[in-house]
Amino acid sequence: MSERRTNAALFSADTAFRTVPRVLVIALTTVFTVLPLIWLVLSSFKTNTQIVTESLTLPNPWNFQGYRDAMQMANLHISFLNTIIVSLSSTALTMIVAILSAYPTARFDFTGNRMVTAIFTIGIFVPLTALTVPIVILIRTLGLYDTKTGLILTYTALFFPITFVVYRGFFLSIPRDLESAAQIDGAGYFTTLVKIVLPISVPAFATVIVLVFIRTWNEFYYAFLLTGSPQHRTVQMSIRFFTSAFDFNFPGLFASLFLVMIVPIILYVVFQEKVVSGLTAGATKY
Repeated sequence: MSERRTNAALFSADTAFRTVPRVLVIALTTVFTVLPLIWLVLSSFKTNTQIVTESLTLPNPWNFQGYRDAMQMANLHISFLNTIIVSLSSTALTMIVAILSAYPTARFDFTGNRMVTAIFTIGIFVPLTALTVPIVILIRTLGLYDTKTGLILTYTALFFPITFVVYRGFFLSIPRDLESAAQIDGAGYFTTLVKIVLPISVPAFATVIVLVFIRTWNEFYYAFLLTGSPQHRTVQMSIRFFTSAFDFNFPGLFASLFLVMIVPIILYVVFQEKVVSGLTAGATKY
């Protein structure tokens, strides 16, 4: 009995020795990640004076002028609408194009399959800034400069490779027997894709939505190059405008940052459980 107790004590000590460092690392990472966000949110409800003199205290009183300035001076409500339209449209279009491209390369052995897959995949390794000149020339030639359509098409092209990789990897992980059974029952190509494959591809959908939407939401470089008028300005450009035009309005700047950050944070929290499975699906089969 005493030997069992000794072994149990040693096992508990060994487990604690291995667990405590992990818990400490997670706790420290959480603190250094969350505390700046909490400070940003609290500071958005303060005045400039309170931010400078009482930066570590709660707002007293709570001041909402920063949010009013963000909406009125930076026209953040217009930028929000523009960015939502561009992000949702880019995400949807990228998903459609990637599905129609990834499924055939994952399921059919045709001449040039490997070459097509390599061409689509290699776009991941191309720096976005390296495509600046051809994209700007193409958008201006098509007459899409300073339009939401130009941004949507640009983002669709830029984020297509990573979407293609995610979908192809997930499609490879789906057992072929499911599709074979549907085809025996008379289902055609698109019927099998729509009614069999896509309903079980929710993790891939969640992964693509998070990856593409957040990257589109936070993109500044091409939004700056391809738009110029305030009515087509995205949230990242609005923050840049607010920062340069109102250097000393810290509550307004912090309010703008919080409003822009909260959307991707909520999106990731909603879909986080599906993202990991979507990214790792088919990793060993790709």
